[in-house]
Amino acid sequence: MQGGLRHGTARDGSGSADDTQVVSKAAPARRAIEVIYLVFGIIDALLLIRMLLKLMGASTAAPFANFIYDVSGFLLAPFKGLLPAMASGKSVFEPSVLIAILVYSLLAFALAKIIAITLSRSVMVSRRSSSRDYRPRVD
Repeated sequence: MQGGLRHGTARDGSGSADDTQVVSKAAPARRAIEVIYLVFGIIDALLLIRMLLKLMGASTAAPFANFIYDVSGFLLAPFKGLLPAMASGKSVFEPSVLIAILVYSLLAFALAKIIAITLSRSVMVSRRSSSRDYRPRVD
């Protein structure tokens, strides 16, 4: 037994699937796709928090706001100056943040599809049914 999944073979040793049932189906690419969506989800969340903090006019003297601005500034670098920022008092709207969120989301989707296509192989784990088709022998 490996990873909590049971694997069995037919009683006659032929490996026939007649007396087995599916316990689990796992796709090897699934974990990689989950990691891609997690990483890009964090990126999008940081950018969204930046946009909200800027819209509310958060002070750069606050450690949390400063941290978010520093980290998201690195992620936003390729999009800086793409569109002009609009300011009203302390509130600032950066349309380039929305474009960055869209581009990072599309990039995550594309990478996930590439992984799914290149590693699309299903692994089926099955186990022997102990009571299926069991009939007592009558002489």
